[in-house]
Amino acid sequence: MKNTYIPFYLGQEVRVDNGEHYVLQPQHFPSNWKDLTRPIYGQLVLRTLYDLTEQECVDVARLAYGEDAKDMEYEKVSDYETDDKKTKVVQFSEGNYILIYLDELMIENRDGLNEDIGYCHYDVHNMALIVSYLTGRGIDLFGLIEAGLAVRKTPKTVTVTEDDE
Repeated sequence: MKNTYIPFYLGQEVRVDNGEHYVLQPQHFPSNWKDLTRPIYGQLVLRTLYDLTEQECVDVARLAYGEDAKDMEYEKVSDYETDDKKTKVVQFSEGNYILIYLDELMIENRDGLNEDIGYCHYDVHNMALIVSYLTGRGIDLFGLIEAGLAVRKTPKTVTVTEDDE
């Protein structure tokens, strides 16, 4: 796997073998980091899409909707399963739904959640902003946990802040 994912996770936590943690900063990169098998010391500590909080789901949904979502009120965030795919559903008071698929980053905008899905399209206006938002919050979008290049953050994982350094 290429190392091109690493800059997305600047500011995120890294765990080293002795159990210590540090926050990934540009000065931690050697000048030849793109050529190295392991360009940083330790493993990133990341969350999965399954670990999204309710507020993060709402934020992603607003980014997906774009400018129109600024004034929209959301009613609830709930779990939903469609076609054997687990999703988080953000329901807005206007009757619109944003589905966030948790097995892969895929977002769907629907006018309803009935069996006959009716009007449905993949219209994500700001995918680059969504990717930036999620990686900035330490969400693994590149399969790094499965590849052994990162560890999954759990409630027991120690979190460091820049003040701790």
